[in-house]
Amino acid sequence: MFSADGLFGEFAYLLPCLVAACFSACLWVYSYFYLEETVTDLPDHPVRTYLRSIFCGRSTRETSTGTESQPLIGNHPTDTDRHFTAEDLLEKRDRRDSLSLMAAEGIHDYEIEHTHVDTILQTEADTHTNSSTAQRPSIAEPSMTLTQAIFRPQILLILFIAFLFGFVQTASNELFPLWSMMPMSIGGLAFTTDQISLCVTTMGIGLLIYTSIFFPTICRHLGVIQMYQLGVLLSAVVMAVVPFFHGIRTHVVSDAWFWTLLLSVFVGRAVAMPSCFASLTIMLQNSTTQHVGALSGVFSSVIALSQSLAPILGGSVFAYMSSGGFAFPFDYHFMFLMCGVLCIVGFVTSFKLSQSVTSRAIVTTR
Repeated sequence: MFSADGLFGEFAYLLPCLVAACFSACLWVYSYFYLEETVTDLPDHPVRTYLRSIFCGRSTRETSTGTESQPLIGNHPTDTDRHFTAEDLLEKRDRRDSLSLMAAEGIHDYEIEHTHVDTILQTEADTHTNSSTAQRPSIAEPSMTLTQAIFRPQILLILFIAFLFGFVQTASNELFPLWSMMPMSIGGLAFTTDQISLCVTTMGIGLLIYTSIFFPTICRHLGVIQMYQLGVLLSAVVMAVVPFFHGIRTHVVSDAWFWTLLLSVFVGRAVAMPSCFASLTIMLQNSTTQHVGALSGVFSSVIALSQSLAPILGGSVFAYMSSGGFAFPFDYHFMFLMCGVLCIVGFVTSFKLSQSVTSRAIVTTR
């Protein structure tokens, strides 16, 4: 596309870096003017106030009265005074049922504060109005430090699963280009950079369409735990299937069939990865209402740690197994199959997660 003597021809990675930098700059500009500060006692900068008045039509920021130990959404004083629709009340009843289940199972020793949601629902049906108000169902949760919050069983499970997910995601990103560019004689696909780009582009388009259109609806019907389980199982299948495309390319005469199958696998990967990551993020947010921001930082740090280890461990093991002359499955298949096994471990571990992580409860500390 570009001349070999030109700037982008000489520096092949400059263009994607510039594109990524442009996206980051746009997000920074948007967040600077439109995102509100969650730490409410910080003074607003006069320059930001002036620029906000020009671009946003307001000179003051909208802040809530919450603190870091409280949820960013839900404890605002006006939440208990707002009007609820019938759909809101149905959601309340579902949440109350889940809280009752938690109480029956003895999870976290929560004290359930029962509400008269059924009565409110009946009143709503009789009057056919949306003016009824009700207190959100709440539970009394002991105040805890950040360390205590991190070492809660549900949080530890989510962090462990996130570590496995981050490792598999990065390892798969690193392994496919290495393996696909290997010669056919030693088990690779002998791909060129253009062919690898086609695979990655297909996955990117599939990811964009899936996350923006299909994921919210599917997650709403299945719930975050089942959504994660679906994504991690699909990831296991993808990781186990990919190395066998060497045999498919060797025995399949038609290139059209080969590329159809390969790109279908990449579309499946585009569905699996965001399903896992988004579901884990939602489960973490629902697992506690204290130190939410700090726990999100710990969550990101755990994933970053696993992503830093994946290229070192995954690449080293893959290179050793590929060049060691070992028989199946200890050849170039090994690391792909190991990533599939890690996905299965994450799938099995997810059954230990409580159903309480599927929805956020309004909690008061005591």
